[in-house]
Amino acid sequence: MRRVAVLTGIAGLLFASSGAMAQVAQSTSAPPSQTPRLEAATSPHLDITPFGGGFVSQDYDDTNEGIQIEQSLTQGLGLVGRATGYQLYLRKNAVSPLQVSSNEVEARLNFGRFEGGVDISPLEGTNLYLLGGHDAGDSDAFVVEGDLSSWMLESSAHPVNLFIAPVYDTENKVTSGEFDLRVVAARTPDWTFIAGAGGSAYGGGFIHGADGQGGAILGLYNTYWKFGGDLQAGYGTPGGYGEFTIYKAFSLWE
Repeated sequence: MRRVAVLTGIAGLLFASSGAMAQVAQSTSAPPSQTPRLEAATSPHLDITPFGGGFVSQDYDDTNEGIQIEQSLTQGLGLVGRATGYQLYLRKNAVSPLQVSSNEVEARLNFGRFEGGVDISPLEGTNLYLLGGHDAGDSDAFVVEGDLSSWMLESSAHPVNLFIAPVYDTENKVTSGEFDLRVVAARTPDWTFIAGAGGSAYGGGFIHGADGQGGAILGLYNTYWKFGGDLQAGYGTPGGYGEFTIYKAFSLWE
């Protein structure tokens, strides 16, 4: 009987296109500071990013929604809080990803994930989120997560983004990870279009070997409104699948 891993990386995935996308879309040629970014002073600001999305496959579907709040401390350091709600809809060939169980009676599982940590940005265009937290509802796991987003070739017409987001779940002892590579395909004064490929892999716990899925990515970001979205489609352990995320960033200067 096919089992699926906890749906992780969905919230982290969109931040490869949110704050990081804004950095690329609004990049300037200002000379770099001589003070290390982790120590360099910055005007305090609070960034708020609500988001939502979903995942559709042959074996299971989910919807999710949440919010991330980040308070800057220096140019390269911030405090982060993230809350995400998940609704998981199981099909006949899938069992609960939240625990080792063969119970297929319950068709829907709901849980919330609450995380906190730091955003470390040693270089312009590179962000490392180190997060830890706990689930509530149909999952009772502690989780540890790291989201790395790094933009390369920022001065070129087609910057490239690498995004990696491993997550460990203590309840089912599954380690999962999102791996994406994107390129800015085209830009206008207001819009940035991205294309790429990526997917997820997961193993450990009740999973024998490794499972995963992968496919193509298309994204769109509006510089003025700081609004964007991603679409991903491909094939893997859950069969054919499609995934989408949307987000809107707000910055409040203190």
